[in-house]
Amino acid sequence: MWSCRRLRTGRRERLTPREAVVESLKRLRMRGFELPDKMAYLSLTSKNERPLCDAVAWQLHGILAPETGVAREWRRFDIAVLAHGAPVALIEAKAGYAAEMIDARRPNTYLLRKVRGDIDKLRNKAPAASECAKFVLVFLTYNHRCPVAPCGVLRNYGSGRQRLVKGAERTLRLSDLECAEHYGEDEIHEGFSCYVAEWGDLPVAARGKVAAGEAFGTRVSVYYWLLEIAD
Repeated sequence: MWSCRRLRTGRRERLTPREAVVESLKRLRMRGFELPDKMAYLSLTSKNERPLCDAVAWQLHGILAPETGVAREWRRFDIAVLAHGAPVALIEAKAGYAAEMIDARRPNTYLLRKVRGDIDKLRNKAPAASECAKFVLVFLTYNHRCPVAPCGVLRNYGSGRQRLVKGAERTLRLSDLECAEHYGEDEIHEGFSCYVAEWGDLPVAARGKVAAGEAFGTRVSVYYWLLEIAD
């Protein structure tokens, strides 16, 4: 077996690559991010794919070190789990915004294309290894309320993708940032399931939500889906 971890009792529990990756996401969900509110700020002001990958890799390192290594940006893959220098798990990640999932009639073609590119990359360019597990990890940021910030501070996403959201009395035309209060978790998961169908109904190895803290007057959450890639 390629790796193991030490339990509190001192015994060893052996993990498959899939189990290790799923466990890292479970720990992230339970423990949250390193600094309160930092991820909320980063998620609303910049691309948050890299710091999210860093957080997952750090949890994996805590599970697998010192027997097994966890590398970032290994041979142009976002995260690699290495045993004796050979990959036993590879992860490609993409980040988007939850509001982009709620309108199946106007899908985010950019996200569809980018995740499809990661799937093809893992299938066609990953080093040959009989025990190498392959995953695409999709992160979606959700702001619980419309953030309030000085002009130019918030990341300008969703421009040209205004949503029609049914309000209590009328249909509202809102930007992605503004429509957060008008939809919930069910709409996010339903919307994402349409994207999974576009990607070939890949198995979902894990999914969940991590609290990212608060920034600009709103709580921020990061949803994640771990898609398992078969050769």
